[in-house]
Amino acid sequence: MQDLAGCRVEVDNLMEQDRVVDELKRIFPNFKEDDRRERPSHGYRAVHLIVEVEEHPVEIQVRTHLQHSWASASEKLSDMVDPEIKYGGGPEEMKRYLADVSDLFADFEMQEVKWFQTRVLVQEMAMQSVNLDELVAKLVEKDEKYKDQKYKQMLERIKTEGFMGSVHKLDLELNALRETMNAKLQEFCESLTIGSEDTSR
Repeated sequence: MQDLAGCRVEVDNLMEQDRVVDELKRIFPNFKEDDRRERPSHGYRAVHLIVEVEEHPVEIQVRTHLQHSWASASEKLSDMVDPEIKYGGGPEEMKRYLADVSDLFADFEMQEVKWFQTRVLVQEMAMQSVNLDELVAKLVEKDEKYKDQKYKQMLERIKTEGFMGSVHKLDLELNALRETMNAKLQEFCESLTIGSEDTSR
């Protein structure tokens, strides 16, 4: 047994997750870290820290909202269908579904990080009164990744709609997509009439 107690912190996105984890490490310098984003456990993604509180080991789980939603669904399916689901077992259809949703959530959260980084760069350049064509050229010059099709589309929108309009719309679209993905996962679980709550891993 590696901990005597545990708690969970739920945050909005990967950037906030990194910030909270770094702050916890600062507060609790004697820690053991298990970053399950880099090494998912059967689709489960989160950051776990084992810290010392009054010389006792305590586990702190730090999850994004989407990571928590996935973990809750996995727990519910384990309760409803087969306890082995959350350990990589159970029916193949369920395993594929959870793996696909986990990958979808992870990809979305990485795209969200890229959009945040792009927005910061664009905002900095916009404040320097760089015109939009120059701005796009400077971004591509700064990092080759901006030649990627997804970035090209994003930058084209910024050129077409202007900085503030495009940022607002893209933020709204990201939030709507996040809510849609989460809702579809919840609908799937509700269709199986699952009502138990996520406990711990």
